[in-house]
Amino acid sequence: MTGTPSDNMNSLSLALDARKAVRALLAFKRDGVRDNQLRQVLSDAVVSLNALNTGASLFAHLSSTSSYESYDQIRTVQEAQTALSDDKLTEKLQLLLAEPEGRDVQANLHSAILFFTAIENRALQKYNQSFGFNL
Repeated sequence: MTGTPSDNMNSLSLALDARKAVRALLAFKRDGVRDNQLRQVLSDAVVSLNALNTGASLFAHLSSTSSYESYDQIRTVQEAQTALSDDKLTEKLQLLLAEPEGRDVQANLHSAILFFTAIENRALQKYNQSFGFNL
């Protein structure tokens, strides 16, 4: 399966954005500081997951400022969510975004890191498959 150059770029872009999200989450875990990049990433993920959870069309343009713009990117987010089988994922991301304190923060951080790592891995898998590498 060979993807179009646009599909390949979207997969690579998504993987890089997911890696940045993981780095921002790890920095928050270490320093306790939520920067604007982390807030934007969490917000984009919450908007996308809410749309997917309500059965919105994957072709719908979710937000003018969303990180997830193409069908393939949104589909990859959906695949990562499904693979994690976490019914409370959206709620956990919303809680991180709302800046609560308490013992659940670490558990929610762990879930968020798993989610963005799953997105990164799936996007890289699609990128590699587009070139015929079945890694």
